[in-house]
Amino acid sequence: MEPTTNASPPAGWQRGAARPADVPAFGPMLRELRERRDLQMKELAERAGISESFISRLESGDRGLSRETVDALADALAVSSVERYRMLVAAQCVAPLGPPLDALVEVLWDERLPAAAYVRLIAAVEIAVAYGQAALAAGDTPR
Repeated sequence: MEPTTNASPPAGWQRGAARPADVPAFGPMLRELRERRDLQMKELAERAGISESFISRLESGDRGLSRETVDALADALAVSSVERYRMLVAAQCVAPLGPPLDALVEVLWDERLPAAAYVRLIAAVEIAVAYGQAALAAGDTPR
């Protein structure tokens, strides 16, 4: 299958840059995850090893945060791999890959994915990578 002519990588990304419209804000996401687990801020703060006031500032969107803080919160909330990835993207600790690749990451990291499907998807990704590497080596005309 040939890529569509309008396919392009995500726009340039850097930490602290304006969040793309399709990336949720970290604060509301954190609040929702905490409330779904019926945790008070104080409980989450104790589990994550950070202050309750810091949790409050994060949820209100007033503070930036590090990868280590996101990981501590994800561990304290016992989130799935997919939820951890979404938290990291929302916190701008990892660059969003764009809708198709973000969706692929979420499918591959979903613990419910049967092993046989995982193996087939990885094989398809390996084919796509080989195709891209061959195109680069051939010096095809840039987009």
